[in-house]
Amino acid sequence: MAEVGVDSADGRDYRRLIVMHGQRITFLISLLVGGAWVFSIVLAAAAAAPAHTGRLAFLRETANCGLSRGTDIYVMNSDGSRQTRLTTKGRACTPDRTPPAWSPNGTSIAFSRGVSCSISTGGGCNELFLMNADGSGQRQLTRNRAEYYRYPPTWSPDGKRLAFVGNVIDKNGQKTGSCPCDIFVINVDGSGQRKLATNAVDPVWSPDGRRIAFVSNRHGGALLDGEIYVMNADGSHRKALSTDRAQDSLPVWSPDGVRILFTSALSSTPGEYELYVMTANGSNRKKLERSPVDHSLLSAGAWSPDGKMIAFQTFGHGIYTMSADGSGQMTLTRAEANGVPPAWSPNGKTIAFISSRNGKSEIYVMNADGSSQKRLTTSYKVDDALAWQPVRYVR
Repeated sequence: MAEVGVDSADGRDYRRLIVMHGQRITFLISLLVGGAWVFSIVLAAAAAAPAHTGRLAFLRETANCGLSRGTDIYVMNSDGSRQTRLTTKGRACTPDRTPPAWSPNGTSIAFSRGVSCSISTGGGCNELFLMNADGSGQRQLTRNRAEYYRYPPTWSPDGKRLAFVGNVIDKNGQKTGSCPCDIFVINVDGSGQRKLATNAVDPVWSPDGRRIAFVSNRHGGALLDGEIYVMNADGSHRKALSTDRAQDSLPVWSPDGVRILFTSALSSTPGEYELYVMTANGSNRKKLERSPVDHSLLSAGAWSPDGKMIAFQTFGHGIYTMSADGSGQMTLTRAEANGVPPAWSPNGKTIAFISSRNGKSEIYVMNADGSSQKRLTTSYKVDDALAWQPVRYVR
């Protein structure tokens, strides 16, 4: 219950007591008369809407093509209602889309789509597209005739540029590079495309938009022996942050831009990955708690919006949270065999995740402590690649 002072035009002091009853709010307005409080008005407000936590975008299987599958982008409310298909397949039997990527203001979605291609690139020709949050205004941004983009595009914090991974075709129709593993940036109107780095993947912008963290094998080893690098947003001043020659990958900036979370196979046990954190200049590298199950693959770690917690998943075992310093590890779910990173809601109170506990990959939500797990999708298709719409949340 809260008490708020109200000044009136006649100079008398009003007090408004706000009493919350579940989803209803009752306003009790009292008036100070002759030194005594007199309750003069009682108003029952309409049911308050639940806190807006944004919509969920995801991929859903819409064509079964044997070893591959066609997928399309859907969105739904955070309670599972209003599931809406936004895209239709350009090439029905090609897994031709990377996970959807919301713009920072939550009004647009970037994605890749398979397109007609006169050359063979092994992974198929794919281009970047942009659309409004309701699926309207779909437009093609790139015309590279590029091999399959293996990673979702990432937005600059100001929403003006996209970084993506792929390659391009030269004037002779030949692929540039030995793999689709070069980092490019492009303006959201399709102009200004520029290559920033070669033999590099996993680009992610710093929260202030001035730097990009990425993974590269610039020391000369295999890409699977990549290290974490940072560079300025224009590609200049590249710097290696990790030099252990282990397989470091999946960098994620903390919300305040001070630290970088990443996975590493530095462990002496083959196939075992662990979560590490370091400051943004590469110092103070610290191993967080080990993967709870030996020989398990980690998803990327996910910072809570306030930067105090980290959620992660071990392939085939479960979803966990821990404090940002690695303490207090808590098991939220078990036997989630998909490897899709869990996604925090914008207010940090809810976590969305993928589970195959009912035979098909479906989307669930739960409280941040693992309680109140609820299934949102029941299509009995394969749902994948969660992305939570950014919204401003007022506590």
